[in-house]
Amino acid sequence: MGKTNIAIYHEKATSFFNLYESLKFENVHADWLALLPNGGYALDIGAGSGRDAAKLAARGFYVFAVEPAAALLNLAQCAYTTANIRWFKDQLPQLAAIPQSQTFDLILLSAVWMHLTPQERAASWPQLIKHLRSDGLLVFTLRVGEFIDGRIGYTVDLQQLNKFAHEYGLTLVKSCTNADKLNRENITWQTLVFKLPMSEA
Repeated sequence: MGKTNIAIYHEKATSFFNLYESLKFENVHADWLALLPNGGYALDIGAGSGRDAAKLAARGFYVFAVEPAAALLNLAQCAYTTANIRWFKDQLPQLAAIPQSQTFDLILLSAVWMHLTPQERAASWPQLIKHLRSDGLLVFTLRVGEFIDGRIGYTVDLQQLNKFAHEYGLTLVKSCTNADKLNRENITWQTLVFKLPMSEA
């Protein structure tokens, strides 16, 4: 994710926390919620304010919430104290804090992938696949548009993303584009949902 981005999320944690909390989980992720399994284990990478982790926990998931910015992680932990969420200071591509054998029915990367360099993305795929259960969902929400606040973003090549997913045996089950929920000009969001087919017995 890069030291610059993490530092900005850390230094402006309260502003980002309030911004994320101003949006409802059900509105941000409306396009793919019908695909959610009825509970299980979820990995929320780049958990931010903890909003998504909390809503997933309320829907029956045991959530591993990963956030690299210490101050933002602290705010999320204080705001959401449910026993169904475990918090980790970690990031892609390492995910070093997540037990190697732990697998998930859902892995959510909301507004994360565009912060990773192409090299970090390539290194992240083996980690994501290792932690995704058969029949599990891998969900990306991708910001399309430049940052003007010092954060660094890298263009996401959707064709390459789909190519990597296909190479790892994933099937694309949902793809859609939406306007920015905060009504910011020149920003749109692309959502892609992949599924790892059920392994044969």
